[in-house]
Amino acid sequence: MAAPLQLGATAIDPDTFDSRPLVNPLETPSHVLYWVAYLLTIVGLPAVHELQATRVGRVGAAGFLLALAGLALTMAISIIVAYLLPPLASSTGGAANLTLLVMPGSVLAPFLPVLVLVAVTFFPGFILLGVATARAGVFPGWSGWLLSAGAVATLAAFAGPLGRPVTVAGSLLLAAGLLGFVTGFGLLEPPIQCFHLAFFEHGDKLLAQEGDDAKLLVEVHIDCSVQRPACSSRRAQL
Repeated sequence: MAAPLQLGATAIDPDTFDSRPLVNPLETPSHVLYWVAYLLTIVGLPAVHELQATRVGRVGAAGFLLALAGLALTMAISIIVAYLLPPLASSTGGAANLTLLVMPGSVLAPFLPVLVLVAVTFFPGFILLGVATARAGVFPGWSGWLLSAGAVATLAAFAGPLGRPVTVAGSLLLAAGLLGFVTGFGLLEPPIQCFHLAFFEHGDKLLAQEGDDAKLLVEVHIDCSVQRPACSSRRAQL
């Protein structure tokens, strides 16, 4: 669900096509969609990392943590942009976009470090996570490469309306990468089923039984002779 929600939010986000997005009626619904999409991604991403944690190494782990931090920060910004900034637009001397509101000397100048934190966590995080995922081989490689490419392309959002085509393309790539995780779950091999076994000797046989109900699982015949020091074994039919 996160992928189509993010794509839909990008498609209607006034920040990508309007020079005064805070007075655009689509500003609030688009950022609410972003918030829901990022929340779902935060919920699902740990499961993705758990399945490939042993294969992505430190780079993948760093990307995972940065991506989570960036998602959390972006969720907070989405709510602020959706509900708190539009009412300020009419009282800030025409500064109806976030970039102008956070410039030094503006009413939200102290908010600028938060945007910087997003820039150094969200984008590098998904780039590293995508590369590590593609190389790990647990999920489809294309999902990781699309994730990285999408994170790079969505940096164009900082360019405002001029970067709209690249931003939308990046959002599409990110959505496709996230969908790759979903489809990849169905391609994973089923987990190996483990049994608690007890082994014991019975004459010339070595028996293995399941501990709970003493069900016979394996029977091995041992044949050791003086002429043949090495022992040969045969597994009987279950």
